[in-house]
Amino acid sequence: MKSGKKYVALTFDDGYKDNATTAAKILNRIGFKATFFITTSYIDGKSDKRWSGGNLREYMTWADIKKLSRDGFEIGSHMVHHVDLTALSDDELVLEFEKSRDVILRKTGVSARVFSYPYGKLNKKMVCIARKAGYIGGCSILDGLNYKTTDRYMLRRTEISGYDTVEDFRNKVG
Repeated sequence: MKSGKKYVALTFDDGYKDNATTAAKILNRIGFKATFFITTSYIDGKSDKRWSGGNLREYMTWADIKKLSRDGFEIGSHMVHHVDLTALSDDELVLEFEKSRDVILRKTGVSARVFSYPYGKLNKKMVCIARKAGYIGGCSILDGLNYKTTDRYMLRRTEISGYDTVEDFRNKVG
């Protein structure tokens, strides 16, 4: 007999400052937790990318990330560099997976157990390297639901963006 229970996991990619200053505060207030996947080379900096309003995209600081962790949020890896991992050599892949995890541990005292593929691109070689690096799972941008049989290194997600309406949100998670 099926239980009929549905679960939602909230994830945020890249390490944008507003994830810590806005999203985490709202989530704390309503009693929800999330995983924040950070790109370690972005932390403590500003991007050359701009938001639609023209402001530079700002990233979290290591202090922000430590606070998120203390508040019960999970910190995951989004690699060292936000690059297409499918274009990297085996050695470069190992470096991205291992160095990002090691930097997060050194800077926060917390081990990143999960990761998110930049741009969501993945292949079997990456899954093998992620396993060897000690991660327990990874998120793609493959759309859809996850089941007990879903490979935990190819977890699916449904993207909710700032352009989605409340009705879009309902349709996506309904």
